Amino acid sequence: MATLNDVAQAAGVSKSTVSIVINGQAGPRKIPEATQQKVMAAVRAVGYKPNLLSRRYAEGRDALALLWATGTGITILARVMEGAEQAIIADKFNVDFIFAPYPRGQLGTPEVQAALPVYSGAILATAEGHELELLEQKPPLTPLVVLDRHSEVFSSVTADNQAAGRLAAEALLLGEGLYDIGMLALEKPCAAAQERRSSFVKACTEAGVTSFLQQTYWTSGTLEGGYSAGLRLAAEGALPRAV
Repeated sequence: MATLNDVAQAAGVSKSTVSIVINGQAGPRKIPEATQQKVMAAVRAVGYKPNLLSRRYAEGRDALALLWATGTGITILARVMEGAEQAIIADKFNVDFIFAPYPRGQLGTPEVQAALPVYSGAILATAEGHELELLEQKPPLTPLVVLDRHSEVFSSVTADNQAAGRLAAEALLLGEGLYDIGMLALEKPCAAAQERRSSFVKACTEAGVTSFLQQTYWTSGTLEGGYSAGLRLAAEGALPRAV
């Protein structure tokens, strides 16, 4: 089993330098970029695994993390965790499924990066655009699957967001015959949410329905934000037939 010494010898650096780099402290300790790349290449070449991960492997267990930005919708979180749990049970995976929250917008920080090597793999469900770009520029050793985002570097699982927005519009206009529509929209939408909204707006506009343009209420996407938007909607007096 590869050790820190093996990595240090392969990279031609000290053991302490290897430790600094793999623990995500290269930036604060001002380790040159070229040295960081040599260390990470050596880690891959010798097959080094952090101790915690090695112990799990020895016990025949894996650790799968769900990386989740704090403040992101609890309903979506519950559905993602339920789906992962069902797959783990159905396929009898010997895995510890770990919920790993991180501060929104800080996925690329050294503190979050340093935690990744303890997992056998991770599902990244709430990455913002700039965070995903940072990870793609410096891929971690831990295998990642990106959920509801497209990536040229990592495996990804995405929905057809444009179809989702269009189908929502068709369900209201054609299925229910509702044309007086209001909209609750995210103030800072992720790329997937923006795609769904744009597709919904396009489908409604093409059908000649534009009432939602005057009845759009912006929300932060939290429970409190949704409640506040609902109060603003109710205060208008004449409620739309659908939201």
